[in-house]
Amino acid sequence: MFLLEFRSAIQSRIGVQIKAKYSPRLKRTSHKAFGNQLLIMSEFGTKSFRAMGNLLSKAFGLGLLSIVAALTASAAEPSQEWFKWHFAGTRAVKATPAAVTVKEIWRLPESKRLANAFIDGLAQAAEREAFGAKATAPTVRRRIAKEFVEEILSFESFGSIGGVPGTHPNLSLGVRLPVSRLDDWDRNIRRYLGTLGWKPPIQDPNRDTLDWTATHQNDALLARFTKQGDWVLFSIGPDAYSQLPEWNQSISEGTTPQLPEKAALEVSGELSPLAQWLANLSLPDLPSFSTVFKPEETGVRTEASIDIKQALSHPLPEWDVPKEHIFDPIVSFSGARGLSAFISSLPVSKKLVAEGLPDQFFSWARPAIVSENAIPLFPLYLSWPIPKEEISIAQLTKRLPLLVGPGIMESGSARLISSPARNESIIQVMPSFIQPFVKGVTNATHGARIAGLFPHSTLKKTAPTALFDQLNSKEGIVYYQWEITQQRIETYKNLFRFMSFLFQKSQSKPNGPSVRWLSAIESKMGNAVTIVTANEPKQLKLIRKSHFGLTALELALLAEWTASESFPWVNKELLEPWVMRSFLATPTAPAIPKRNVQTRR
Repeated sequence: MFLLEFRSAIQSRIGVQIKAKYSPRLKRTSHKAFGNQLLIMSEFGTKSFRAMGNLLSKAFGLGLLSIVAALTASAAEPSQEWFKWHFAGTRAVKATPAAVTVKEIWRLPESKRLANAFIDGLAQAAEREAFGAKATAPTVRRRIAKEFVEEILSFESFGSIGGVPGTHPNLSLGVRLPVSRLDDWDRNIRRYLGTLGWKPPIQDPNRDTLDWTATHQNDALLARFTKQGDWVLFSIGPDAYSQLPEWNQSISEGTTPQLPEKAALEVSGELSPLAQWLANLSLPDLPSFSTVFKPEETGVRTEASIDIKQALSHPLPEWDVPKEHIFDPIVSFSGARGLSAFISSLPVSKKLVAEGLPDQFFSWARPAIVSENAIPLFPLYLSWPIPKEEISIAQLTKRLPLLVGPGIMESGSARLISSPARNESIIQVMPSFIQPFVKGVTNATHGARIAGLFPHSTLKKTAPTALFDQLNSKEGIVYYQWEITQQRIETYKNLFRFMSFLFQKSQSKPNGPSVRWLSAIESKMGNAVTIVTANEPKQLKLIRKSHFGLTALELALLAEWTASESFPWVNKELLEPWVMRSFLATPTAPAIPKRNVQTRR
């Protein structure tokens, strides 16, 4: 046990990355994990080591670890937390008088169906992490894992996922369970790991084991299990020792991690490593966030802190809303300013506006028109102010075909229609499912560009001025969004399926869990307002009031992601190039006449 006494001191010196041979997916692993392996090898070594005596075992293990630390100390790459959560549990939320709409939605049969897809996806996450995104867990492991996930969601839990990008992640969690469930978790975790080639110690029915450690036969990974009071603590990964001792001590001292006041859920994370892990995307400039969801009488109050890499514009520009070109009825409106450096750093923003977005822009939507017997219409618009002398769209017109891809333009499935007289260009797709456009407009003092999926129509009545006044309702607003969530869900539910068809991606099934859930919750939703302010150049504060804590777009994305076969990983098909479907008939070669058998002609 001598080596275990030095565990903390040695681990603090070992945190570097080396190439590993243990698994095709484990390209790199940490020396901290390697150090843990050596400690366990020394502690539970072979009979020959035992025969050499305790002193020799101590000297050998400590000496070997010291050599590893000395050789690799200069190449340290620290581990980081990618995602953290603390949830009061669905049982606690259901017991409160608040969040009436949330509880009504949870009771819907469609919610239970989507929840089953969510639970099943998380239950297979370990399988897919180890064996690939399309792996399916055997029945025994799947059943055990589903029980784990269901109880993690039902009871109070907290945890974290992290590591070094490119390695196996480390998962640590704590779950507050009924005392009767503690031994079941102990037994089932041992059983689950055993079916995966791990070597957990055999559970002694006559002795209550408070903690144990398991190793894997191939990978440099560890698993650690601890019981403390009515809590189960479990960690698995290259570094299974770091988090649990702190939590264990905190619980034993009665200082269990606490949620913020009135909060039911707190989540935080680093979006860049999460994008790398879940979607294999290298996006180093994404922000970090910390979000709290607080149940209120009928809805949810969302509070978030967002740290961005690029500083905001200073001073913030005055709002310059194209009021004369926003017509009623509208079902959403948003405005952003000072965020151009951040948004321009994202690859998608360079698609149409190569020089980067201006310092402010606005978007709005009118009610969608969806009918079984007609082409669906999704009137979504984006606008940004420009100097009056720069309203010509000649240069922008050249980049407009990038939206549909050069192949479609060359095939004749789409054509560019430019009207210098109206200062407008339209890409007309045949048949006319969508008609992406951009045009330049002016008023008495300034110019603006307006773009959208369908040409912008001039109507008699403009949107109410009181809506635009909300942009100045608080000091330092950099983003404002209002929507009628019910109608926006209807738009996104149909738009996602329509765009998937148009760009040859797999579509959600009309009777699938995501579409049916979105249809079921529409009538439960009302207005949602989101306000983001900037108190510091690189820190944003978000406040939202809504019925479910999320906007229509976020709800639709969450439903689509949850119902996908690759959940919790992002569907790789969505990350491949989006190529618009061609609706022209495929030319066929003329048929060759068959020869007459008798005449041979």
